[in-house]
Amino acid sequence: MKKIRFVFAILTFNRIDYLRKLVESILKQKTQKNISIEITISNTYSNDETSSYLDTLKKKDNFHIYNGKEQVKHNVLPYLVNCKNLVSVIPENADWVWWVGDDDILENEYSVQTVVDNILKSSDELNFVHACSSRKSSKKNRIFKNSIINLCLEFGYHEILGWISSIILRKKDIIEMFNKMNLNTNYLSNHQIKTSAFNHSSAILENNYNKVGLFLDMPLVKEQERYQTEETSKSWIEANVMTRYFNVIDDLYKMRKFLPNKKFPRIFFRYNHCHFWDHLAHLIIVKLELQADLHEKNNEEPSDEFIAEINDHWQKINSIAELLEDIDSIKLVYLIYQAGINYTNIYIKSNFNPAIREQYLGPLRKIILLPSYQDS
Repeated sequence: MKKIRFVFAILTFNRIDYLRKLVESILKQKTQKNISIEITISNTYSNDETSSYLDTLKKKDNFHIYNGKEQVKHNVLPYLVNCKNLVSVIPENADWVWWVGDDDILENEYSVQTVVDNILKSSDELNFVHACSSRKSSKKNRIFKNSIINLCLEFGYHEILGWISSIILRKKDIIEMFNKMNLNTNYLSNHQIKTSAFNHSSAILENNYNKVGLFLDMPLVKEQERYQTEETSKSWIEANVMTRYFNVIDDLYKMRKFLPNKKFPRIFFRYNHCHFWDHLAHLIIVKLELQADLHEKNNEEPSDEFIAEINDHWQKINSIAELLEDIDSIKLVYLIYQAGINYTNIYIKSNFNPAIREQYLGPLRKIILLPSYQDS
C-alpha cells in the first residue's frame, strides 16, 4: 500500500484556546498504517500563551514548529510574514499539505482517512483537494473531479478556493502558493496596489488552473465559532481586510491574461449566500456607517481621501460587469453600482443624515443581502 506523508500547515496568532482544540482534533485522527500525520505551526507575533504551548509541542514527534518573535514592519502584512515562516518548517518530503485556520477544527476522527482514500482512488495527476466545510456540505458524499478552473466555474471561485481550511495541495504547489502570496506584502498604502484579501486563491489558480482537483462534498472540517469573534474582527481591521476585498477584482483582471475564460458565469462570483458584488456593496455601506459614527461623535468630516476611496470601491463593483458573460448579471451589477454611488453621494452631502440613510441605503442593503443561494 502506498505510503502518504500527510502534513497540516497552521498559521497562528493569539488564539491559544482554539489552537489547542485544533491540534487535539488532528491528534485524534484514526488512519491506516500507510499514513503518517505531521503538524507544522508558525507563530511569529503572538503575545499570549501560544509560545509556551508550542515549546512543549516541539519536544514531541511529528511536530515542526516556527516559534519566533518579530517586529511588525510598516506596510508589510504580518500574516504574510507568518506564511513565509511556515514554509520554512514544512517537511521537504511531505506528499500532501492541508492548510487549516487556527480557529477551525476537523469534523471527525476520520477526516484525514477520508481525504487520503479519495486521493488514492484518483490519478497521480491530482494536485488539489477541496475538503468541504461541514456547514456547506450537502451531506450526500458526492465527489466532483475536474480541472481547478472548471470546479470554480461550476461552484464558485470563492467557494472552491476562498476558505483556507478547505485547501489541500501537493507540497510543491502549496510552497509555490505561499511564495507567490509574498510577492506583494502592501496592505496599507494607497500609492500601490494592496494585496487582496484572497491572494492565496489567485496564487492557486494562477499556478494550477488547468490541473486536476477534487471537490469532496462531505463534512470534513468546520469553524469552531460560527460567527466572527470580537478578537477576529479587531485583527481584520488591523490587517485592512475590508478594503483589500476590493483588490480581489484586480486579481481577476490579472488572471484573465492566462485563463482560457475571459468572462465568467454568475456562479463564479458566488460568495456564501450571495454574490461577490453584493458583499462588496455591503462593505461600502458598513464603511459609510463607521464614518457616520465618527461624524456624530467627533463632528469629523469625511476626508477627500475617504470620499475618493468610496467612489473607487463603487467603480470596482462596476468593473465586475466586464467580467460577466450573461446580460442579466451585467444589468444587475450596473444597477447596483448606479444606485449605490448615487445614494452614497446623497448621504455624504446630507452630512450623514439618518433619515437619508434609512430612505436610500437601508432598502439597498435589504436587496443586496437577499440570499441567492442556500448553504450547501
